[in-house]
Amino acid sequence: MITLMFLIFAETQLFESLDNQAYHLGVSFSSDKKASEDIVIIAIDDKSLQALGAWPWSRDVLAKITRLLGKYRPRVFGFTMPFDMAQNQASLASVKNLRKTLKKELKLSPGVNTALKKTEMTLNSDETLAASFDSAGRIVLAIPYIAANEPIADESKPLPAYMQKFILRNVTARDDTSGMEWLWPNPNITRAGALFPPIEVLARQAEGVGVVNFNDSIGREPLIVGYGQDFLPSFPLMLVTRSKGISMKHIVSRRGAKPMLGGKELDADIDFNIYPRFYEDENGESPFKIYSLIDV
Repeated sequence: MITLMFLIFAETQLFESLDNQAYHLGVSFSSDKKASEDIVIIAIDDKSLQALGAWPWSRDVLAKITRLLGKYRPRVFGFTMPFDMAQNQASLASVKNLRKTLKKELKLSPGVNTALKKTEMTLNSDETLAASFDSAGRIVLAIPYIAANEPIADESKPLPAYMQKFILRNVTARDDTSGMEWLWPNPNITRAGALFPPIEVLARQAEGVGVVNFNDSIGREPLIVGYGQDFLPSFPLMLVTRSKGISMKHIVSRRGAKPMLGGKELDADIDFNIYPRFYEDENGESPFKIYSLIDV
């Protein structure tokens, strides 16, 4: 079983920035640790775009891709792209209004009604993608966030009710109730000033979500991010958690201690940050398996 990472490469300033940061990471870090061979990155490259059309693709196309990759039964399936906006809502509303008008004018024949239903199913690509998530296995979705310069607990917009299940319940930055807080340092936890969570229909089919800041320095990666009075896991941490088949309750950190996963301490600093390493094999190439979508 493998961990499947689904990355999107497009010619935008955002991904050009990521390219530059990845290069900076490569020349700045090295490691004598062996990288996992169980990680597969599926890249949407030029070959994929030529075959399936320009980006962004509709979610019914993403649903077909998800079903295709789901046949390989990955241990966990991670989407790094945001899903914070619904698709085709205006078109769906137009079809529904047309149905009402035809019904009112007694022109909604069985044939027309069937055609409208098919059109609605085609346009409702969010539901189609959600159904593909349900059949593909463990899905982890990314939540883009914008980092805050200082705590803004009282100003943060509350997470939607459907996102409450993704909050970490066994993490506290500091426990000031014991009277012994002087024994533990006060961690400088990365805080999110704004979050862009996936829409409800997709989040309900996901087995995990993790925050990711595309614009932050790639020199460090916070494993846990604070939002208001809550804590959320990072995208990499959630991928690891689900790849091990364990739940979020196994992510634990008390009084600012280093995060623990499944009873094992993670290699993070007191602020819950890890520092990515640059891995390469003996030929100077990436050991991770990278495939074009078309070649899968």
